[in-house]
This record gives sequence, structure tokens and C-alpha cells, in this order.
Amino acid sequence: MGLTSTAKVERHHPDADERRGGITVDGWLVTTKWSSEHVAIDRTDGVGYRFGPKHRKLAERLAAAINAGVVFTRPSIKRDVNGNTYVTSDYGVSGRRANADLKRLGF
Repeated sequence: MGLTSTAKVERHHPDADERRGGITVDGWLVTTKWSSEHVAIDRTDGVGYRFGPKHRKLAERLAAAINAGVVFTRPSIKRDVNGNTYVTSDYGVSGRRANADLKRLGF
């Protein structure tokens, strides 16, 4: 199917909704996008990971692992109730255990 994911790290500033939810500190956000050479994907946004302000290097390691193709396994294209396509996959990195998971994956 030729599905690939790419990630980037950017500075994250909590918006009003996040502040009401208790997130009041700036941090780092790893965002992901899916693409395919052979199939059009309607919703290309993937999962996002949010890290605290002291964890920039961890966020960068996660982005590098995603870009290397080792974090998401068994990607497949699904359709939502409106008929739009999106990508689903298994995750090799859990937010709480990100450091250990990345070390296990060689990052």
C-alpha cells in the first residue's frame, strides 16, 4: 500500500480549552501526517504527542523514530461514516513509556 508517516516537532502553547483542562505550561508537540504514493487519503493527520517543556530531546527522538518508520506498525486505510479515508495503525511508543520504548527501538 506504500503508506508512510512523517513527523515534526513544534513548540506548543496551550489554548483556552487546554488551560481549562489543566494544561497551563508550554511544551513540545510532535505531529504526524500520513501519505501514500498509490492511494488518496482524505484525512492525512495522524496522532499527536505532547511533551512538557523539559522534554524537547525526547520529542525530537520520537519524531526521528516516526520518520524512520519504526513507530507505527500495520498501517491500513479505513473509511469513516462519511466515506472519507484515513489511516489507522498500531503504535510502538506509548506516551508514558516513551523513553523506554524509544530505547527499545534504537532511538
